[in-house]
Amino acid sequence: MEINYTNVIDVSYSEEFISHVKSLKENTQPVKPKKLSNPEEEHDAEPIKNKEDIARLRDYFLHHNLRNHMLFVVGINVGLRISDLLSLRFRDVMNDDLSYKKEIVKIEQKTRNTSKKIKRRIFSLSPVAVQAIEMYRQTIKNFSLDLYLFRSESPATKYTYTNKHMTRQGVQD
Repeated sequence: MEINYTNVIDVSYSEEFISHVKSLKENTQPVKPKKLSNPEEEHDAEPIKNKEDIARLRDYFLHHNLRNHMLFVVGINVGLRISDLLSLRFRDVMNDDLSYKKEIVKIEQKTRNTSKKIKRRIFSLSPVAVQAIEMYRQTIKNFSLDLYLFRSESPATKYTYTNKHMTRQGVQD
């Protein structure tokens, strides 16, 4: 199957850039992200359409939290609802030999609960999303395919290797 990447936002990084970011991460002070252009009301959820805003957010997450960076990059490239994203496990996107699947089938949770028909979404990961997942995966001690892709990093689970996925509240914080 040929994948069309024309609608995918290219947020790829060179190896030199990734090494530079890892060294900066240890030696930098937290930086507040700049405000996005034309923000709507405080509680409205509007899509981010400005490519500069997307690049700023991506860079902010890359410097501060690789899990959140992965969530952002995978989220904008895949287009699943947050509840479906948070339920993904490494096994859903990777094969047993740690290669990435060409096609991923996800049964949408919200649609499943409101419809009599099960709605399956078939999607592919862009090279950029694969790179973001791989950068994060390499930081995980005791890696297993059964781990959630977006594990909770709350103080209760951070050091115990409990396999709980992030919550919607964790995404909002």
